[in-house]
Amino acid sequence: MTTSFKVSNDLWLVRHPVTSGVVKLVEVKTSHILVIDCSGSMSPDLPKVREQLKQKLPKLLRKEDIISIIWFSGRNEYGVLLEAEPVATLKDLKDVERAIDRWLRPLCLTGFLQPLQEVSKLTERVSKKCPGYISSLFFISDGCDNCSSRTDVLKVVENLAPMLSSATFVEYGYYADRPLLTQMAQTAGGALIFAEDFPRYAPSFEAVMQRKISGAPKIEVKIPGEVVGGFVFAMADSDLLTFSLDSGSVHVPEDLSELWYISQSPVGKLELEINAIAQDILGIKAA
Repeated sequence: MTTSFKVSNDLWLVRHPVTSGVVKLVEVKTSHILVIDCSGSMSPDLPKVREQLKQKLPKLLRKEDIISIIWFSGRNEYGVLLEAEPVATLKDLKDVERAIDRWLRPLCLTGFLQPLQEVSKLTERVSKKCPGYISSLFFISDGCDNCSSRTDVLKVVENLAPMLSSATFVEYGYYADRPLLTQMAQTAGGALIFAEDFPRYAPSFEAVMQRKISGAPKIEVKIPGEVVGGFVFAMADSDLLTFSLDSGSVHVPEDLSELWYISQSPVGKLELEINAIAQDILGIKAA
């Protein structure tokens, strides 16, 4: 049953259930796709990013998982440095290390559009070459796209979203384009992470790589009432996922138990007391 918690006189926090039955989670093999900003502003931290990848990937990924890495900078400056590579053996790891050292080097401007288009093409190639894998996207940038329009970028993310079982976007530092990265996360139904610097980024990256990703299919969920901001969100373990509203509906994994959103009027059953989950979402400490 949909329930509403009063936040203020004209704002309500709404909890909307996704499924009424028990969904059996199926853990499947994962194709990890890393998209790494190599623009000039990343030059101070790219050596640290390279070393973390070389040292930690074998420990973070499961034996059957595969990894792809796309680097990007400005217009026409992007490429696939690894595609569907296993990291389970020493030989595989050496191949990964050589590619990382060769290609993850700082260049010039920042453009999101072309590397995201390449993600779409790569995902299609990998799905044919490695059937049975789900795709998980990890995108990091410390800058603003100065090569293409926001509309074009978000359209590519919208087309890419059905191909992904998981998506994480990292706002690296204080000069990244937070509004655009936020919209990208919402459009993909993924998470947005803010990392002030490399010490904050490193554990977040490792947590995402170690996350168990469900292969649950996506379903359409009709959202009742007026949604403030045009997006809803959900908690998945410790991650806050966001989903853009499209014609009153969102497409979410069927293993989510509930969705949350802000409304200017109550929807469904009224709750007089804020429960524990709502307290966490609103940042309210229990009395």
